Amino acid sequence: MNPTIRRNVPGPRSPRRIGPWLLLVITLLVVAGCGVSRTRVLPPEELPFPAKVATRYELLEILKKTGESVQTLTARVTLVASGGAMTTGALTSYRETNGTLIVRRPNHIRLKGEAPLALATVFDMVSDGELFRVSVPIRNTFIKGENTAVTKEENPVLNLRPQHVMDALFVDVREYLANPRVLETMEQQVEGRRSFYVFSFIDSSLSVPQMIERVWIDRRNFTVARKQVFGEDGLVQTDVEYDSYQALMGVTFPQSIFIQRPIEDYSVQISFVRTTLNEALPEDAFFLATPPGADLIRVGELEGNRF
Repeated sequence: MNPTIRRNVPGPRSPRRIGPWLLLVITLLVVAGCGVSRTRVLPPEELPFPAKVATRYELLEILKKTGESVQTLTARVTLVASGGAMTTGALTSYRETNGTLIVRRPNHIRLKGEAPLALATVFDMVSDGELFRVSVPIRNTFIKGENTAVTKEENPVLNLRPQHVMDALFVDVREYLANPRVLETMEQQVEGRRSFYVFSFIDSSLSVPQMIERVWIDRRNFTVARKQVFGEDGLVQTDVEYDSYQALMGVTFPQSIFIQRPIEDYSVQISFVRTTLNEALPEDAFFLATPPGADLIRVGELEGNRF
């Protein structure tokens, strides 16, 4: 009878040998996790603002109503201009100026600034949508030009044109919505404590689609918080922030408008002190004559004797 030969063939590991090691690993992971995570109750000033929900259709209806709600405007305002940050690296702010703002849509605007104490006119500017006139009495200067004329003054604030203000005052996307070649997209964005619905309007008729305008709607109250207007090269021409809305004569209108013009390197803060909306304006509200003896400066190519 042959003796039984036993071979040392390794068999399956005993669960008892794995169990303690596995338990140790799990324990270490739990301890480590407790070391890197913590819970903190946010104070009220850090909590996100409440964000309302609306459909695309509802938001576009709000934008349509916003665009058609104001036809004329007369206001006492304060103006604070600054410029030079991009061209010189140093931001220069100028003294607050009181003024009068008159608007008749779609094209006419007049903006007059006054010295704080003497109540003398610092500047008086008008535009009809195509041409502008600017009177600067303290320099005995009168400027005439086309709204499309590009200026590069050494002092960036002197690049301020009435049409820049006109383009910034109102948000009106009705022209885009009526144009089948303009596409619109909607997205949601969060910045700090605020949530926004953001509409982008894109010109699809070009070989390369071009962004035209972007409108930011505050989800706290569905008012427009910001508008960006883009040029043909895709650069931001105008960046406007709207704040402190109030109900005036049945219209919700911002009492603070901050306008930035990156290309001309200036910005202006407009605060509304007293505002009247949608009332008739006198016929000569936008008439500005050349003062006798003033130095005349022409900007751009003027067609005929339109001044």
